[in-house]
Amino acid sequence: MGQTKSRFEEFARERFFGSRLFPAARDTYQRIFNRDKLTHRRDLASFYSAFIRPGDLVFDVGANVGVYSEVFAGLGATVVAIEPNPRCLRVLEKLSERCPIRVEACAVGDAPGRMVLQVSENHCLSALAPTVAAVAVRSPLHGAARWNDSLEVEVKTLDVLAAAHGTPSFVKIDAEGFDDRVLAGMSFAPQIVSFEYYKYLPDVAQRCISASVFNSGYEFNYVQGIALKLATPTWMSSSDLRGRLESLAANGLDYGDVMVRKVTRSSAAAQS
Repeated sequence: MGQTKSRFEEFARERFFGSRLFPAARDTYQRIFNRDKLTHRRDLASFYSAFIRPGDLVFDVGANVGVYSEVFAGLGATVVAIEPNPRCLRVLEKLSERCPIRVEACAVGDAPGRMVLQVSENHCLSALAPTVAAVAVRSPLHGAARWNDSLEVEVKTLDVLAAAHGTPSFVKIDAEGFDDRVLAGMSFAPQIVSFEYYKYLPDVAQRCISASVFNSGYEFNYVQGIALKLATPTWMSSSDLRGRLESLAANGLDYGDVMVRKVTRSSAAAQS
């Protein structure tokens, strides 16, 4: 029954995702058959409303099938959804027909060019980083995943994308072990950045924290797994975050998101 429902949902998304009637139909369907997904989308909107305001420009790096892009657009942002996987791009193109979303069919890295994308049967795990497949088998979440194809894709930097679309206020990065290389191609300073922490690639998150753009004027927090709430009520320094991530790895957290924000007068006053 579960597999049949999943196949139906994927079929409906790929066929009707671009229709303006789709959101209402999806809400009705999920209210009856899949309340967890409906709740999750609403929780996403509630969490990210603290970071995104109407009129903001948001870069969604590793947009996949647009779950986050759609939420960001629903908060009033213009979204650049950046994704190299052709399977996901078909869904994103449909989404762009009814949402203020611009689709960039490329990967993001530290230099423009071309690279090989390792394509997983679980499209959430397709990656440029060659180490992802090797370490994922150690994870209870992804141990059964398979990478069954590869293709050459275009790579752009965040600086190149900002020159084309404008400087974003928020950059969300989910690049499956490539997040540090994504940040290495960014010289501008967004108000908010998020990147992924993955237990089995701890050095990637540590290199992200060391990105030159964060050398001064930024503070850090994190989200554990899919909790969709900040782990601590106060934001912390980069050195404090490093210690936290090392502790999390030792205590079994598989993944999470690091949130980085510019220090403002209001945030500094709240911390004091």
